[in-house]
Amino acid sequence: MNCEDLMNIPKIYSGMKLIAGGSGMYRNIRWIYFADCTQCLSDDFKVSQLIHGGELVIVTNAALTDNDDKMLSMIVEMNQKNIAGLVINVGQISPMLTEYCNDNELPLFELSYDLHLIDLSQIVCKALVEEESNTNSIDQLLAAIIYSSNINDADIKIRAGYLGTNISDKNHIVVLKLNKNNKLQDSYENLQRYIRYEFKNYGLQKMLMLWQIDTGIMLIPSELFSRDLLSNILTRIIDHISSYYGVDAKAGIGSAYEYISELKKSFQEALNSIKISHSESK
Repeated sequence: MNCEDLMNIPKIYSGMKLIAGGSGMYRNIRWIYFADCTQCLSDDFKVSQLIHGGELVIVTNAALTDNDDKMLSMIVEMNQKNIAGLVINVGQISPMLTEYCNDNELPLFELSYDLHLIDLSQIVCKALVEEESNTNSIDQLLAAIIYSSNINDADIKIRAGYLGTNISDKNHIVVLKLNKNNKLQDSYENLQRYIRYEFKNYGLQKMLMLWQIDTGIMLIPSELFSRDLLSNILTRIIDHISSYYGVDAKAGIGSAYEYISELKKSFQEALNSIKISHSESK
């Protein structure tokens, strides 16, 4: 779930308002962190030690928000660890913080008093747990499509429907292969969410994707994505991986097939495309 998904939840949308950092709505939310306790920490304590990345940081303590220098210093340090966004009570957001969030594409939300913190945390945590459960089921479904020797097209489509995604008449298998690199060891979840976000921008609301070590496998409907569009999206994803993580990647696109039972061919074609590309680059 990213910040844009968060604001599509009706109870959240009615109780929170985006103030700044709208260009960073793609940021993925891993969990919630209530930062009011940082007021009690010593001045020499590094607040970044409390952040793992992807937290939606909530600050309601006026002793923090009224101190522009301390507040900004804390958020700058947290943002270096890639927090997802910042939530502050209505009337407590300073112009200095607003400017920083706009400049750094960090979503800044104003929290209404009508949306209680306990309700906000319950809504977000429930959505994150449901998303993880749904993602695991989607992984299993795509694994069945790619690796099972005997599958029933109708059964697969019914299972996909239960998961809230539709498998169209013709589909490609796309493979994204990363060079083995420890830099990404703790970042695969964020990378998957970024990839889903890229395809979601073109109308693919729920994508079947399976991640195995350094290889991402995706099922892409041909009715939504021409081969040229797919190539453009994958180029953008590869550039992002290179610039953001410092890791090289290659992608292969298999042919589109009408029957789900034939998608194993598309998978093998995508792998072969990557092998050929790798050989030519030597």
